[in-house]
This record gives sequence, C-alpha cells and structure tokens, in this order.
Amino acid sequence: AKAALALAESEARSAGVDVPRTRENVASGNSSADAQFMGARADLAGAQATYEQAQTADLAWAQANVEKSRANAELAKADLARYLPLMAKGEISKQQYDAAKANADATASALKADQEKLAQAQRNVDVAKAQLDAAKARVEQARAGVASAHADIKQVSMRAADAQAKLAKVEQARAALGAAELNMSYTEITAPVDGVATHKQVEPGQIVQAGQGLLVVDPLENVWVTANFKETQLRNMKAGQKAEVKVDTYGKTFSGRVDSIAGATGSVLSLLPPENATGNYVKVVQRIPVKIVLDPISSEKAVLRPGMNVDATVITN
Repeated sequence: AKAALALAESEARSAGVDVPRTRENVASGNSSADAQFMGARADLAGAQATYEQAQTADLAWAQANVEKSRANAELAKADLARYLPLMAKGEISKQQYDAAKANADATASALKADQEKLAQAQRNVDVAKAQLDAAKARVEQARAGVASAHADIKQVSMRAADAQAKLAKVEQARAALGAAELNMSYTEITAPVDGVATHKQVEPGQIVQAGQGLLVVDPLENVWVTANFKETQLRNMKAGQKAEVKVDTYGKTFSGRVDSIAGATGSVLSLLPPENATGNYVKVVQRIPVKIVLDPISSEKAVLRPGMNVDATVITN
C-alpha cells in the first residue's frame, strides 16, 4: 500500500507540473472552476473515508459489543434464575442471591447502553451516507462547471483531467493505506498487565471473534496468598500484621502482611454449604480465609504461581 501511494504521488506530481504551465493562458474563470472541482473531489474523498470508517469499523465494533453484552446479560439472568430456588431452600445466602441479582441488573444495563451505542453508530452511518451523496453531487456539479469552462481549451482539459485522475489515485492509495494500517492495528493485542501467558486457547493462524478468550495472563510480581487458618488461631490476628510465607516448591520464604480477614468461614462461602442430615451436632473447627499480600518481588525473583501450596505464618506479637 505504501509503494502504491508513493507511485501515485510521483505520477500526480509529474502531471501537475504541466498543468499550471498550460493553464497560464486560461482565464480566471477556468481557474475558479478547476479549484471548485478539486475542492469537491477532496470533500468526496473525506466523505468516503468517513462513511467507510463509520460503516466498517464503528458500526461493526458496536454490533460486536451488543452481542457480547447480550451473552453476558443472558448468562447473568440464567444464574439469577438458578440462585432463586437455592436461596429459597437456604442452600445459599441472600447476600449471594443479591450479588447475582446486582450482576444481572448491571449486565442488562450494559446491554441497553451498548444497544443505544449501536443505534447511534447506525445513525452516524446514515449521516455519513447522506454527506457522501451530497459530496458526490457537488463533484458532479463541479465537473459540469469545468467542462463548460474548458469547452474550447481541449489541451488544458486533457492535461487537467489527467492530473485530477492521478490525484484521485493518490487519495485512493491514501485511503487504501489507511485501511491497511487500521487492519494491521487490529492484529496486535496488548495485555493490560505484565505476566506469564497460560491456558492458551488459540493457535497461530486461527481466526478469532470479537470477545473471544485467547489466553490467561498471570501477573507474577503483585501476588497474594489465601491462607485458611483455624478459627482458634485468629484470636490475636488482625490486618496489617507481618507474615511469612514458605513455598514448598522452592523452599524459599517470602515476607508480607495481612491484608484482610474474610467475614465468614470457607464452608459458608461455598456455593453449596454442607448440611447436617442426621441432626446430630458435631463440633468441627472451621477455617477462615486470610488474605496475605506479599512484599513487592522483582521480575527475576517472581517464582510464585497460582495454585501453589505454601506454609503461612502470621506474627501476632
């Protein structure tokens, strides 16, 4: 595309050299007609580019967002319908049901917003199409003026037409280059965080769709540990206390601090809490999740991976 643009610009410059030289003998009316024609052509190129952008990029992006939001809303709605009988049976807490309902409402609002954006994108396409038609009409009107002004000057008309044709090729080459650069930008996806790529779901050469998951990026420098302490161990534990985490894999110890203590035991937070079917009470020591945030680790020392087993110790005194 760049080579085609350079060739078109070179040909346009070469043709443009002869046109002013011959046009010196043309009256000011001819110059005015030529200027109006060139302006109309430039307006047409701009209108064409705006219409293509609105139709091929903005509208397609809005449609993809609507499809993605619709899928999220349907999934959240299905989850909410599944949670309602579970809450009625006491198998999940009302807090979990409220969270599912809030998610369903949020995804429904997001779908509505994306639908409004899609409607606006379609309106933008319609406006751009109207502007494109008007620009085409102005080009035809300007062309008629040029033909009338140059009726008796065939040589100027021929050279001007040749120059305009080459200028049109330049605009076409620029538009093609812009489209190629835009398409090229779509082929590069940048991860929002630094980390290690895991759970790759695509292969080289595979065609993907908007919203499709490609892989999972695990950040390795900002990590934390979820330690399940016995309830009897939390008497003197609080947020902000220093902690040490020993990793079984490497035998290394990392320092950190207690970030937060969960508000309920792990069994209560599970989707389906255990039931006592026999009616007999057996006291079992429960475990409560404690989030330990590790001190910053340099990239070359970031050896922790999600799912590793560790021994956590909180310094309470």
